[in-house]
Amino acid sequence: MSCCTPSAAGGMVCAGTGAGQLYAYDTATGEQLWGAQAAGVVDSTPALTEGLVFVGDSHGGVYAVDGNDGGLLRHLPNRYGASSPAICGSSGWIVSTKYGRGLFKISLSGGVVLWRHALDARGTGPVYADGVVYIGTHAGTVLAVDAETGRKPARARRNLRV
Repeated sequence: MSCCTPSAAGGMVCAGTGAGQLYAYDTATGEQLWGAQAAGVVDSTPALTEGLVFVGDSHGGVYAVDGNDGGLLRHLPNRYGASSPAICGSSGWIVSTKYGRGLFKISLSGGVVLWRHALDARGTGPVYADGVVYIGTHAGTVLAVDAETGRKPARARRNLRV
């Protein structure tokens, strides 16, 4: 059934399917809590935070789903799909997959793109750590950008080990 690595938080586990479904289950009982439909294959790992599930699919874009009932809160369409997201606080970061080649910062509350950073090739899912977002690309680049601005991190952060 699952097309992605599941995520678990707050007593709930979420997983996507090849048929474009995103399902949530109770971790204690295994009971299905809800299901939601996406436009494409849900092959990215969902990110869960405080009542919100943030997930990308293969060709529909990025979805913010209510973690309580599976209702669609926001949808940012992208015909190229989206990677597994990273989230911290009220922001999320995704990489447009296939030909899009871009890292995007998205406001989780407003559902708008706050900035975009072009990549040199297809990118992996982003990772957030200590105010920096890291992405690997198929060209062999590992990119680190400031999570707030999308620019190079401050000089003091450039030599940090991950």
